Amino acid sequence: MSEKHLTELPWKVLVTKQGVKDIGLGKALVAYANLDATKEPAKALARLDEIAELAVKLKKANPTKAEVVAHLDDVIKEVKKNTPGLQDKVKSAASTPVAPANPAAAAKAPVATKPALEDADEEKEAAEFKRDLKRQMLSALAQVKARAPGDPNPQKQPEPQLQFMTYLAGKACAVIVARRVGTATKGLLPDIAGGASGGQYLQGECIFEKNAHTFVLAKVPGGLARKIATALQAETGQKYIVRVRSTDGSVTLDADTDIDPDAALVSPTSPAPAAGGDEMAKFTARFKLLQPDLVKAIATRTPQGDQAKKQAVEAGALAAKKDFAQANRLLDAVDALLKQGLATATTTGDAKFSLVQLQKNRLAWDSLRKSVQAQLRELEKAIRGGVSAHNQDEAAEDEFEEGEVENAIKTLYTLMDKFDERLIDKLDEALNAQNDEQRRGRHQEAAGIIQEYQAFAAGDPILSAIDENGFTKSTIRSAVTNTLAELAAKF
Repeated sequence: MSEKHLTELPWKVLVTKQGVKDIGLGKALVAYANLDATKEPAKALARLDEIAELAVKLKKANPTKAEVVAHLDDVIKEVKKNTPGLQDKVKSAASTPVAPANPAAAAKAPVATKPALEDADEEKEAAEFKRDLKRQMLSALAQVKARAPGDPNPQKQPEPQLQFMTYLAGKACAVIVARRVGTATKGLLPDIAGGASGGQYLQGECIFEKNAHTFVLAKVPGGLARKIATALQAETGQKYIVRVRSTDGSVTLDADTDIDPDAALVSPTSPAPAAGGDEMAKFTARFKLLQPDLVKAIATRTPQGDQAKKQAVEAGALAAKKDFAQANRLLDAVDALLKQGLATATTTGDAKFSLVQLQKNRLAWDSLRKSVQAQLRELEKAIRGGVSAHNQDEAAEDEFEEGEVENAIKTLYTLMDKFDERLIDKLDEALNAQNDEQRRGRHQEAAGIIQEYQAFAAGDPILSAIDENGFTKSTIRSAVTNTLAELAAKF
């Protein structure tokens, strides 16, 4: 295998010819060439990692010198070619029980790491997006769909999900979906967004979930789904079904139900109001107060929800024009529609079959399950730490054998096995039912599941005592009991 780019001479010639300030790459190349990789694979790996890191830095320092950049790309390419073989040699040497001549020196031997190569990969991928954004985005979004989690080929190891980074600057938005996103991606996005400055970067994982490209991140800002959908269409020329959700699943929005209150209320072409500032602040606060119920109503896709969405958008447009009197009258109408939706049944006239109420029931149970899971995780940490939260002024702390701790934790998590997803699934079936007869059947089945859960909650000894666990404050039992009682009353 050729290693001409891993020698000092061609680099030294290029440095002199192009007037490049060498930052140590020449010395690193000499040091690597003087090593016997067969006898010292670990040291050779460390030198390769150093060479790759210096090459990346030099590329960034000399972006306009095409010959230099091309040579450094070849250096990085040869580092990648040589790395796997050296890694195998290191593993082989590690599995052979040979005592080192100098144990202290061996313990301090450098170990190669991956960041430099990963940075180079990300930089190269970003350059490909810059050359042909449309083709790269179409390819990446197709890969997301092909790597849909939960449906891997059983004969093949599932590939890692792709990452995304988006840039938000006012109404401008750009997004890149790639294997890696980082510094190079961050430098590219403002250009894709039309040069808008002062924006915000968000990143996370892009997966194919519920027949939609789903962008998963820690915190979901309002309007993100709609903005990403618009950006994808601008970048690819195709319309995609887009969802965004938080990592814990507590917030899920799609491009149709997503509302960005700030975008609806402020016109980017008009100056900030001088005299109407207080009125705008009051209107904005009221709009945001209605937003949670508005999003839920839109998600039900009922006539009331569609009408509420339309009037909310019109109200925002009027507020942007400083017509606060008419804007607030429209918000009154939105508020009335939302309240009507809470009490309105389907065509049977039975209030228990309100689609909005069914959605509220589902959200209540889903929220409870997430709360219980979070509290169980906190309790697990406390048990592992062996610290009593209630008896710190008494005798010595509780002590557990390792096996006892593991058994206690496994027993706790059986609670979540009992409170499974059957109720959520049944409520989803009721929401998606095609007629009243189907909805009534799913409703009755959901009521039966709630009764089963209540029976378990009343008789399970772990649940009866869990809130007095002695390790950390818990409201699991009270929350489960109260939520089930509220749901049973509605059913």
